[in-house]
Amino acid sequence: MSPLDIARSIPIATDADFDRWLGAHGATEREVVIAIYKQASGRQTVKLVALQEVALCQGWVDR
Repeated sequence: MSPLDIARSIPIATDADFDRWLGAHGATEREVVIAIYKQASGRQTVKLVALQEVALCQGWVDR
């Protein structure tokens, strides 16, 4: 993957979506690009802190 390959971004709207993705791909993928929309956009989005919590629980982030 290039430094920021947006073409390979995945649609994540909730922390549960990210948890499912990590469960299916976490052992084989080394990185992921997730778009987080501003609240004012009106689009469903997930907060960074929720993504970090899921990543910690799945062992994707070292403390």
